[in-house]
Amino acid sequence: MWCRSAKHPGHWDDDELLLGASNVFGTSVAIYRGSATTLAATKVGSTPVSGIPFSAAAIFDTSEKTALVVTELLDPDRFHLYFSTNLVSWQGPFFLGEFTFNGYLISVEGKGSTMVATVLNPNNQPDEFFMMRSSNGGQTWSPMPGHEDVIYVQVLTEQLLFALVRQPAGDVGTISKLAKSTDGGSTWTLENALFYGDRISFFDALNGVATAGPTLQITEDGGKTWKLILAPAF
Repeated sequence: MWCRSAKHPGHWDDDELLLGASNVFGTSVAIYRGSATTLAATKVGSTPVSGIPFSAAAIFDTSEKTALVVTELLDPDRFHLYFSTNLVSWQGPFFLGEFTFNGYLISVEGKGSTMVATVLNPNNQPDEFFMMRSSNGGQTWSPMPGHEDVIYVQVLTEQLLFALVRQPAGDVGTISKLAKSTDGGSTWTLENALFYGDRISFFDALNGVATAGPTLQITEDGGKTWKLILAPAF
């Protein structure tokens, strides 16, 4: 059995957990919805893994649907996705890709037909991230065009995406630049401003925050400039 905290606004409450239990053959997953406080859970649905016995699974919330990721039992380098909007009925499987470096999926982001999945290669130092993009709601996937050093992508709208591009490491945290796409991730523009950030969160096309450990910065012009709000004391 595996579980994931379900805290996405518009999907579940902050207290809720999603739990999954697979059968011994790796051919189906039962989905349970529970409470982190009471530890009680109720079965809400299940999905068969059509013709693909699996060895591992994980679940992710996007703003519009839930993604269930499975890896094949006989070939664990191959990843497949199922999608649901209600945890009861599921669409899939959709083949995400084959990753021969023992990688694992760390995030799935999406709005409308545009989706981005991040796969981590833990064998490289610093960590190497592979970005896969879908322009048809997750049915087909291909490597995302852009910068090799992207470590995180936020899908703000179907067309507007922001990406963190890692720069040489600094003393305070991860030094990054911001890349922006206005065509669903097909092409990217790199902003010149440097900032500390290994995670970003934009609220609209102009206003966003970046964090790296205890460091917090904000932008009000779409990443052209950044203002330091909080920094660690030395």
